[in-house]
Amino acid sequence: MNRLAGLARDPKIVIGSAITLLVVLLGVLGPLLAPHGEFDIVGRPFTHEGSFLGTDYLGQDVLSRVLYGGRSILLMSILATALGMVVGVTYGVLAAYAGGWVDELLMRTNDVLLAFPQILVALLVLSAVRQPSWWVIVLFVGLAHALASHGSPEASP
Repeated sequence: MNRLAGLARDPKIVIGSAITLLVVLLGVLGPLLAPHGEFDIVGRPFTHEGSFLGTDYLGQDVLSRVLYGGRSILLMSILATALGMVVGVTYGVLAAYAGGWVDELLMRTNDVLLAFPQILVALLVLSAVRQPSWWVIVLFVGLAHALASHGSPEASP
């Protein structure tokens, strides 16, 4: 309990936690807070008629569309992170358990892949897909995240 009390006194942790909680709450409760429906036309395109953030090229409320999209973005990011962790931990455990040349091969392959920025690789691959659905995005971002989610067996005692 002392450790949690110490964390609660650190202003960086408190502010970061509050911002994270706010973003998650907006993502989950966004559709309830949206002033208009997700696809409602509320005014002329590219104006501020009846809208805090204005309207898009179709005349739809930008704030409502952002609030409605928060839930799907949250779900996709949680799924991609979980997939990346499962694949990365499995990869790392396989390398550590096998040892020897298998470990060396897996770790050197991973070193080469880590030389490229993860999100850039995911975006590059996604740009080659014509119209990626949500599960394709989760798959590519999750696999890009898997590269960094396992520890090097050489660093273990």
